[in-house]
Amino acid sequence: MFISVVGSGKNKYVYLLRSRRVNGKVCTEKVENFGRYDELVKKDPDAVDKLKKKYAEAHRQISEAATSKALAAIEQESSPSAESSTLGQPELQYSNFILKQIWDNELNLHKTLYYLQSNYYQKLGYDLNQVLSNLVFLRTYQPDSICGLYRQKACLLGAPFEDTTVHGLYDCLSILHKHKELIFKTVNRQLDQLLHRQYRMVFYDVTNVYFETDLTDDERNYLRENCAEDVKDILTRAVDNGTVILAEGESIENYNLLKAPSSIQGELKAAMYFRTRGPSKEHRYDLPLISVALVIDENAIPVDFEVYSGCASEFKTMQYSIQELKEKYGIRNVTVVADRGLNSTQNLHKLLEQGYGFIVAQKVTNLDKKVYEQMFDSAGYVTLSEHPADAEGVIADSAATADVARRKVLDFTKYDHKNNLRVDCKLVITHSTARERRDKLLLKKVVNKARTAIQANTELPLSRADFMSYIRKKRRVKSSEKTHDQPLELNFEAIEKAYKLCGYSALVYHNCPSAKTADKLTDAEIAKSYHHLVQIEECFRIMKNNLQLRPMYVWTEEHIRGHVCCCVLALILLRRLQMRSGDLNLKLSIDEIQNGLGQAKVSMQFNATSDGEAVFHKTTDYSFLYKGMEKASREQLQDKIEQLRGSKSLSDLLMEAVNLTPLPQCSDRAILTRHLKTKYGSDDKLVDSILYDIHTKPSRKN
Repeated sequence: MFISVVGSGKNKYVYLLRSRRVNGKVCTEKVENFGRYDELVKKDPDAVDKLKKKYAEAHRQISEAATSKALAAIEQESSPSAESSTLGQPELQYSNFILKQIWDNELNLHKTLYYLQSNYYQKLGYDLNQVLSNLVFLRTYQPDSICGLYRQKACLLGAPFEDTTVHGLYDCLSILHKHKELIFKTVNRQLDQLLHRQYRMVFYDVTNVYFETDLTDDERNYLRENCAEDVKDILTRAVDNGTVILAEGESIENYNLLKAPSSIQGELKAAMYFRTRGPSKEHRYDLPLISVALVIDENAIPVDFEVYSGCASEFKTMQYSIQELKEKYGIRNVTVVADRGLNSTQNLHKLLEQGYGFIVAQKVTNLDKKVYEQMFDSAGYVTLSEHPADAEGVIADSAATADVARRKVLDFTKYDHKNNLRVDCKLVITHSTARERRDKLLLKKVVNKARTAIQANTELPLSRADFMSYIRKKRRVKSSEKTHDQPLELNFEAIEKAYKLCGYSALVYHNCPSAKTADKLTDAEIAKSYHHLVQIEECFRIMKNNLQLRPMYVWTEEHIRGHVCCCVLALILLRRLQMRSGDLNLKLSIDEIQNGLGQAKVSMQFNATSDGEAVFHKTTDYSFLYKGMEKASREQLQDKIEQLRGSKSLSDLLMEAVNLTPLPQCSDRAILTRHLKTKYGSDDKLVDSILYDIHTKPSRKN
């Protein structure tokens, strides 16, 4: 029962209402009328608050009575005379109801999926939103292969996978791929309104993901769907620009791809095969790869993504990804921030052609002599007003001396002589004493490695180790008597140059060509913005480690793309849950949020076959108890226990972050569903049907 003020103006009345279920539907009935609102307030301004407090206390007493009833039922169940199953009581995960608050109320994806099912998948046989959303939810806290996720079917409160099979989960991956644009347009439209995103800057990067298989699609002869049209387009462009010259009587249709010039071989291979070997950022050259390009906003929330063949060129895919972003979302006057791995004159020229500005990291080790002289000249530097950690991503040692960060902006030109391209831009050079201290410590370690390697082995193998650049290669030296090889030694010139560059970093940038003067980024904003690019690397790390983006076990292109989409949606949910927690002044990491979701469990106590008798007991996974306390004394553990007694669990904090009331220790179905803001008419709907039969129906052998 609860107090509600009904009506408007002078016709406002205060009622005591009660909700109850009639024929499977929730109905609200009036229990008592306390009269007109204005008359009550006139007599006592706090009259309504007092009534609410009174019946809130009554609600608390009802909850405590239900808890007492549950405890009594548990005690009766555990008595020696009670009949019970030889199996233990099931433990059910209710994290899906926490994430559902974001999925439905913020992202509005439930309506999009209802639309898809009513228009395209009427014969699906299960609730598309229920199954697909829980597939994404499981990815956030219990990531696994599709078969592994299906095995969690009996462990989820509400039995969302009741009407589907493992093939249905694979079908959901295909649906995610086919309707990815609609899904992400819905998500971005909702987040644009919620976060008031302006898209002044978007952050772009590419990674690659490996598979648990030894053979590539080329080796298995798995051609990509519609690859013939893509190959034809590539050859047509090559013929037009003179890269491919057709012989007399030869056409594009009968052209022998084996004799294609090396300049287009990679592009042809990427068009024909999806899982291929290529440059691996995780050094997994032995396994097939795909590439994933990700675009995030300033809140580190993904805006869009694309999936490419493992051998596709990062430089060419960037142009395509940004163009897709422009066409799908109509984003204009935006500056693209990217890592130095994508810093090519051709890329930057293409971005300017498309109307985008850019901020890209620039190596300070390959600048020309004139720029070096300007970089080391103290004239023209401006001291940064921001903290250096904000501007450069450098965390200064608190025990060290005060940090000093300086910035200089120079006119700069990038050239691509091969393609006759030139890009005029600005070069932002930043020097930080905190970065200098860190760089010198790291360089000292690398030089020590090089010195150790020289002493240990005079015949160093070919290696990409960082210390190899500080070792002078063997040279054949002629003396008066004979010719001999000079022994390996440290390259002191390279070491001296590296020490001189410690503390320096650089960016190249160009404001958006169509941006108005007031909308252009300032030098300070540019220096600070590149720090946000670290967040996209964190996004990749979360997807790979926390969400198990890799290794991949699916193998069709449709399922691969659907799997990536599932991981990106899971990351969006985690980011929003992190932001919602931050609104309550809770600074939770992604790992803590994931642990909190994993701990959200209840055990279901079956006491009778009649409806309404099941009892739900909240459980806690204490695997976190000894984290960081492996060598702690008993007294230190006692102190931690006292801290835990006075604090809320992570799962309860996450429930509060999404406006849910934490569950009591024991509850029945009515209290449980009220706290989770859901509705279930009977106990058997809350659990997998086979599990329900195990604990409520007698054995056929009896």
